[in-house]
Amino acid sequence: MMSDSTMGKIITWPKSLERIETTMEKKAVLKATQDCLIVRPDMEKHDLFILLRKKHTGTGVVISAGPDAVDVKVGDRVVFGDSIGQDLRWEGEDLLVMREEHTLGVIEE
Repeated sequence: MMSDSTMGKIITWPKSLERIETTMEKKAVLKATQDCLIVRPDMEKHDLFILLRKKHTGTGVVISAGPDAVDVKVGDRVVFGDSIGQDLRWEGEDLLVMREEHTLGVIEE
């Protein structure tokens, strides 16, 4: 219960605590290096389950491209072969890391 002396007063946070709060809200950023691409694979949805990739070829959206990637940029939808790249789970999301040379093409929509 508040005492009579504190009723009606505005209580403010010290500046040091505001800095801590904003720092804690920031998420880690995953950036591709060299000619690597980080791709969010398309998912095939069914009534009871989700398939992450088809076995023969897959498609997905590039969410990060390394500085040496020439033909592919962030936001491109790419086609890639089976058994290409490294599966990665980042902040609860299934991603795929691959070299640009392993992409089979860019889908232009």
